[in-house]
Amino acid sequence: MSNDSNPRNFGVTSPVSTESFSSDDAARSVSLIEFMDENAPLESSEGEHMRQIVIGLLKRTTNQWCYETAVSLGASEALARETKCAIVPFGSYKLGGLIGPKSDMDLVCICPSILTVDAFFTRLVTKLHDLDSVSDVVPVPAAFTPIIKLKVNDIDIDLLFCRLATPRLPSDDIEQNIGSNDRLLTGIDQRSARALNGPRVASALLDLIPNKDTFRSTLRAVKLWAERRKIYSNVLGYFGGVAWAICVARVCQMYPNYCPSQLLLKFFETISLWNWSSDNPIQLNRVEQKDQVEFAHFQVWTVASNRGLMPILTPAFPCQNATDAVTNTTMRVIVEECRRGADILSKWSDDDELVLSQLFEPLQIVSDCIQIEVYGKSKKVFSRIKGFVELKIRSLISLIERSGDGLDLRPYPDFVDQPPSDWPFGGHMQIGTAILAQPVADLRSAMDKWMKQIAEWNERDEYIGQYEVIVRFVPSDERILVKKFKTSH
Repeated sequence: MSNDSNPRNFGVTSPVSTESFSSDDAARSVSLIEFMDENAPLESSEGEHMRQIVIGLLKRTTNQWCYETAVSLGASEALARETKCAIVPFGSYKLGGLIGPKSDMDLVCICPSILTVDAFFTRLVTKLHDLDSVSDVVPVPAAFTPIIKLKVNDIDIDLLFCRLATPRLPSDDIEQNIGSNDRLLTGIDQRSARALNGPRVASALLDLIPNKDTFRSTLRAVKLWAERRKIYSNVLGYFGGVAWAICVARVCQMYPNYCPSQLLLKFFETISLWNWSSDNPIQLNRVEQKDQVEFAHFQVWTVASNRGLMPILTPAFPCQNATDAVTNTTMRVIVEECRRGADILSKWSDDDELVLSQLFEPLQIVSDCIQIEVYGKSKKVFSRIKGFVELKIRSLISLIERSGDGLDLRPYPDFVDQPPSDWPFGGHMQIGTAILAQPVADLRSAMDKWMKQIAEWNERDEYIGQYEVIVRFVPSDERILVKKFKTSH
């Protein structure tokens, strides 16, 4: 059965197949969606309304911040009132039909040129602290993109900062036109461009898929699977939400008339069998190069510049590799997990419940692991040092990989609360290990180099004596040499 209702050709190649689905495929899709509704229900209408309230609160707060900053710099009352920010969502919330009651929200605060990143991390943070409905405000100035992490009405928010080069925002609807309005990029720096890239990518992606409903259902399944198999973490070198979404969108382009159960199998097959190389990235459209001088400073992905092991290209200008963080270790784990998924779904028979329970079975963490413990004397200090340590985990993985000690590694993204008696706040992350080749694996040099990186935290002087980081092997194994490393200030 074919479907000619979609004459537009999506993607950089013709579809692999334009065939449609059978009644059995449709029935399996119903079972798949019912499984997700039971195990990962979507946000309720009341919850969605609360999220709109949260966005409205942040709009009012950032606009007040903008007004006060303009007045402090000598602007007239009338001009200050006209100087406003915009709060624009991206990620799963922007893509629609993907978030649950506990999902976080990714937002970008798009600001006129009068507002600086320093004001974002000082005056705005102070205003957020003063709001009763806001808690756990954690600025992360060392992050790749300026970000404030916070909770509003118990909803986790990642608030990014983007500073336009103009004294006022465009008069048209920024959110509505953000994917196509390249003028927003004129004169902005790389950090702001990365923040703006979030909603621009989401907008462009939605325009490049043949069927939004099947895309959302398939991506919803992939996200649940990746979370349960513990490979959903851009910070640790797995795929983040953008990379998973682009991969699913590409499979939708390749099989435009398939239903979610078919697309899910094709997703696993595509990722596990893809010829990963710099000249064969996963991409939804052609990489756009711009000759105009105002865009000359942007770094656009090219085959020659690619440093990633699994290149997955963002569809909006300036095109970037969404998976630069992937390491040899995480690449191996991702491919292995996709092979496992393809193997399970290729045997899908009439027992839907058994197949789906196997596919989405939560990963059991191995007992042997490198354990990274983080402690703080206050919630604020603990959150700050924890965020810094998480950003450095990929560096630790790379150091261990380069040591060549024949270890099979698997980092786990979960951060487990673990407050000891002498520290009020604490927790740990784990990297699973298994001996592959060497009779003894000596990780002491790699650990020593990594702990020196942790000791160079740019906020250490501010929090002397208020935090501690410890690395140890759990349980003790004489085949793996890891002395207890400890950084305390």
